[in-house]
Amino acid sequence: MKKLFLLPILLCLCVLQAFAFYYTDDNGVTWTVNNYNYNYGGANHSYYTITAAANYGDEVVIPETVYQNVSGTPTARTIEAIGSNVFMENLTLTTVTLPTTTKYIDGNAFYGCTGLTAVNNMDGVENIGGSAFRFCSSLASVDLSSCQRIESNAFYDCSALTSIGSLAACNYVGNYAFRGCSNLQAVDIHEGTTIGYYAFYQCSSLKTVGTLKDCTIGSNAFQECTSLTAVDLSEATSVGSYAFSGCSNMTSAGDLSAFEAIADYVFRNCYKLDSANLSNCKTIGQYAFCNCQKLKSVDLHSVKSIGTYAFSGCSSLEEVGDISSFTTIPNNLFSGCTKLKNVSLPNVTTIGVGAFSSCHSLTELELPSVISIGQSAFYNCTNLNAPQITSTSLVSIGSSAFSVPGTITLMTTTPPTL
Repeated sequence: MKKLFLLPILLCLCVLQAFAFYYTDDNGVTWTVNNYNYNYGGANHSYYTITAAANYGDEVVIPETVYQNVSGTPTARTIEAIGSNVFMENLTLTTVTLPTTTKYIDGNAFYGCTGLTAVNNMDGVENIGGSAFRFCSSLASVDLSSCQRIESNAFYDCSALTSIGSLAACNYVGNYAFRGCSNLQAVDIHEGTTIGYYAFYQCSSLKTVGTLKDCTIGSNAFQECTSLTAVDLSEATSVGSYAFSGCSNMTSAGDLSAFEAIADYVFRNCYKLDSANLSNCKTIGQYAFCNCQKLKSVDLHSVKSIGTYAFSGCSSLEEVGDISSFTTIPNNLFSGCTKLKNVSLPNVTTIGVGAFSSCHSLTELELPSVISIGQSAFYNCTNLNAPQITSTSLVSIGSSAFSVPGTITLMTTTPPTL
């Protein structure tokens, strides 16, 4: 059986080798070239591809034309792609000049080239493969003006990268594509682009992102972009969890009235976000607006489901609209909302742990339907006077649920569990 398998393997190796040829340029560099097929943009592309190089220095000029010996005749071949792993982890490489005909850079092509400062002639490249420039920590700028797809991890931790040119042609930015590019200052995302998760995570110098119209924005896509001051999500297709979490200087996210759902943690720690139109929102995830300290009012009248800590720490929040239809107040939903004024809770049956803790501006409270009040639910509500718990169905009150002076009125005939 071993002999039967061996022959096909040897034939495959021979076929692969037959496609490769070698070319030595005027600088003494020997290039290995293959004719490879690549699929992107909905089509197959056959490119002569540099797959290996030998005897090159710190500054590399890749030839545009190489010659293949075909039946004894030198035949010109145009280089249009750089293959995977060709220059991977070459720590001394400083400058690469691509052929002007280059359309594709395959995965890991320049991975870990920490001394690489410049890659010339990238303005015609249409597709950049996964991790192609990952950990190129000295690379200062690239021109992606013709790029249609940027695959996952392509520029991951290129910490010196300040400029990438235009993304007007790009319709896909992969997961982690620019993660940790802490000096990248601006991108002009084109409408309809798919932005992968963590695509611009921790791009702490990023100030502008272009249009997000019809864009699909993945989870954590712009998380901790601390220099980002405003985005317009009014026509975005979808926004994933944590997408703008930690954007501590962002003041505006645009008109959110078209959103029926806000994912978990989307705007958590957006300390300067001062408005959010949620008039048509039906679902708000946990921690969605947690610590949005400048947010003054929201309209929650359409909300059917809301997660824990959704507005916790919103210390400027005064109004939340009509929430009389709510039957449950989740844990810590409004904890630390020190300016939140009176709320109407006629249908609430369950109030979670810490739900209104430290709501110092809350002065009146009536709970006609409540069954359960969680631990510390109204703890440190220093101006809450004589709460009226008129429900006759109250079953339990958690420890430290209230810390108010005076009397709490209970109407239940059966003492609740404390």
